Amino acid sequence: MAKLTPKENFTKMIYGEIPESVPLYTMGMYMPGGPTRPPTHSIGPYVGLMGEMMERFARGEAMGPPDPAAKRVDEWGVTYVGNKEGMGGQLPEPGNFLLKDILDWKKVIKKPAPIETSDSYWREKAEKDNKLSGIDRAQSLAAVGSMYAPFTSLISFMGFNEGLCALFEEPEAVKELLNWQCDYYMPAVEKVAQYYNADLLSMGDDTATRMNPFFSVEMYQDIFKPIYRRLSKPFTERGLYVEFHNCGRCEDFVPDMCDFGVKGWDPAQTDNDLVTIKKTRDISILGGYDWKPPADGVVTEEYVRQTVRDTFARLAPGGRFAWLGLIMTETGDPNGMLWNGWLNDEVNKLADCYYEKH
Repeated sequence: MAKLTPKENFTKMIYGEIPESVPLYTMGMYMPGGPTRPPTHSIGPYVGLMGEMMERFARGEAMGPPDPAAKRVDEWGVTYVGNKEGMGGQLPEPGNFLLKDILDWKKVIKKPAPIETSDSYWREKAEKDNKLSGIDRAQSLAAVGSMYAPFTSLISFMGFNEGLCALFEEPEAVKELLNWQCDYYMPAVEKVAQYYNADLLSMGDDTATRMNPFFSVEMYQDIFKPIYRRLSKPFTERGLYVEFHNCGRCEDFVPDMCDFGVKGWDPAQTDNDLVTIKKTRDISILGGYDWKPPADGVVTEEYVRQTVRDTFARLAPGGRFAWLGLIMTETGDPNGMLWNGWLNDEVNKLADCYYEKH
């Protein structure tokens, strides 16, 4: 019997059917150039188109310059810095926040240059980006990314202390600011939905710690969910589904995520009750792996491989699971390449044959 294409295999998984193999998923697939390895039945379920949101992302909304010490300023005026522990990722510069008082946002936050809205521009841009992506649409799903994350944006402007205080003390002012930002992005979001002919939307926001969300479900529903729904609606009304990134113990928000079209959740960290969520919610786990070094600090090949086996044993049964995981180390740490080599080898051994053997 002919095997499924990676696209067919991932689609079966995301809609709750048992796939032929466990798909391998990587957030890096959204970056220009796509996955680093050619797709098989378990590798490279989809790759990303650029689009206006992705162009802004590539200019520095998330990942900064190769030098982690280099500073950059994003389109809103937020200064970002990195460190070697962050593997190239950058965060707003400590102590250098734009907004001190949420009530002053109209005076302080300046709107970037207008986004082009003509149909001819977007039609030509979509054709160009689709061509440059090199995606074989018969084999791989094509994702577009909406890079506006309202909670993360608020914290970037104000820092955690002032941002969280603003949420509780002046929620209406926060809503005004975040919806004003969303208004700026929506023309591009709507044009990407109209012209890119993608298969799904990738979006996200980090709204939780390892122990609990930063705010209540009621606040999520009042302030943030309406914005996520605005961003996703141009895609879901065309029949696309949403893949959502949210770190931490954010399982409280999963019912609302499903409500605005989320079918896949990454990295779905192990602080959440992932087994129960898989069984009770219409959502797939894209991840579910958290590296925890051994108690004695001695990392062996067998230990690394066993962490992979344990993750498959816990989450692969019944489908609704795609692998996403790595061992994060400091930039330049030689152990990182060695350990992740063991990890990836074990993943590849398990992924293709898992459902044949279980």
